[in-house]
Amino acid sequence: ADMRPFTITEDKGLRIIFQELISLGAKHGDFDVKNVVRGADVISDHVGSLADKYRTELREILKEPFENEAMCISPDMWSDPHKQLSYLGLSCSFVDANLNYKSVDLCCRPYYEVDQSGDNLLVVR
Repeated sequence: ADMRPFTITEDKGLRIIFQELISLGAKHGDFDVKNVVRGADVISDHVGSLADKYRTELREILKEPFENEAMCISPDMWSDPHKQLSYLGLSCSFVDANLNYKSVDLCCRPYYEVDQSGDNLLVVR
């Protein structure tokens, strides 16, 4: 079914899309949304290629701090009160060669363990 939480209307990205579609309608008049919004297969292929591209870029960015043992990888846990689900993310922080502080999110996944102590975080698969 097409059930979505009411909070989706507060999503900044979705509002940007809505605004762009309204602006396009005001500028060009009535148009068929099928000519603007791509199908799931096209989007899926595009997201996959973008993910590969950014993974390659991120690998290059992290190479120097990793080789110099100059990075900090930190866990981050939070809960979604609506889904009643916890999440575990990993972030990597470092200072680049130009002395700029950088932080990147490496991953995020649902965390199903009841015990959310530090000892359990060390053994998450």
